[in-house]
Amino acid sequence: MLNISGILGRKMKEDGFTLIEISVVLLISGLLFFTVMKGSSLIEYARLHRLMQDMRKVWSDVNFFYTEYHYYPGDMPNASDFFDSNKCGGIRKINGNGDGRIEFKDRKDGGIESYLAWCHLSQAELGYQSSGGPDSISVVPILGVDIPTSKIKSSGFFLGYGVHGFEGSNVLVIGAPRENMEKELNVGPILTAKQAYLIDKKMDDGNPTTGKIRGINTKDSKEPCFIGDAYNIKSKEVNCALVMELE
Repeated sequence: MLNISGILGRKMKEDGFTLIEISVVLLISGLLFFTVMKGSSLIEYARLHRLMQDMRKVWSDVNFFYTEYHYYPGDMPNASDFFDSNKCGGIRKINGNGDGRIEFKDRKDGGIESYLAWCHLSQAELGYQSSGGPDSISVVPILGVDIPTSKIKSSGFFLGYGVHGFEGSNVLVIGAPRENMEKELNVGPILTAKQAYLIDKKMDDGNPTTGKIRGINTKDSKEPCFIGDAYNIKSKEVNCALVMELE
């Protein structure tokens, strides 16, 4: 990379600058800065684009699974008839209760449908990896082991039911694993409000409180992801997670 400071130093020691030379140095510095900033923007956009692709894939795979097996992944009560129970935590854990809900809550016989869903999708050869996940929602899931990772650093995908404004629907929640997520899937933030808005606008209606994609005001953020029905795009804080209806 061109060493601007070195050039400046040597020139100052010799005979000073002409206005043209100063203009050239400033122009080069500006071009280098623009290139770096432009590259960062392209990398950010590429990550958001990949995240949107993954969100669409999950939606498609969950609904394909339902069409194929007549139950949602994780909720399938006869999964042991189709899949290897040893790969999903054992015979007591592999089956859901068949009520149409991919629930994020503890069960007496072990296994959480939200985590189990990824193992069902894996067994159906839809491109996921999971061993069934932890047996309690109090345990923080491991990214890439219990749940799929997203293209945003330290974040993953959760499946749930009736949370974050989608009463009566199965949903995909995109956020950071954290302690005390509880049944409401209170994940940690992974996006700025502007990033969340761009995804929502591209895939849905751009409104954090309506449509099939909505914003999540996370408990770990100082500033809200959205205020009323608008994303808080003036905020520079990473303060948003997202939820998408799957049905």
